[in-house]
Amino acid sequence: MFRYYAALGSRLYLNPTAVHNIDGWQDFYYTLLKARAIENGQFLISSNLAGPDKDMLFPGGSLVAGPKVAGIGSTYYAEPVEDDEALLLATIDLSISDKARKLLTLYNDNPITGVPDWRPDIYADLLKRLEGGEKWGGSKKPEIAAVG
Repeated sequence: MFRYYAALGSRLYLNPTAVHNIDGWQDFYYTLLKARAIENGQFLISSNLAGPDKDMLFPGGSLVAGPKVAGIGSTYYAEPVEDDEALLLATIDLSISDKARKLLTLYNDNPITGVPDWRPDIYADLLKRLEGGEKWGGSKKPEIAAVG
């Protein structure tokens, strides 16, 4: 969804999550979020649940991340807050997203191939193949039972 909205021109993505406190959650959560900000040149506001809920504990970790002012990379505009509820405030300049995207070949013509690296035509072909019964994650795609 992140890339879809970026392709439509979105410079800010809102990401509500419910990542629970399992071993390795920080590496999983923070690495993937910052990677999405880098590869799409887009700002990200992620709000994760904090505190206990039934038999799970949610660690928080809400943050505001986005492209660096110069060069390729990402930075926190509001540092993650863990193990507590919090209200994060950040000032972001959405024009940084535009500048970051000019450095990426995702939506601009790649000087080697002559076309952007984002290829929805390839994704559409992959989806058709999956719907046709090709392997889905190492096994056949599960059948979806009709409701009614």
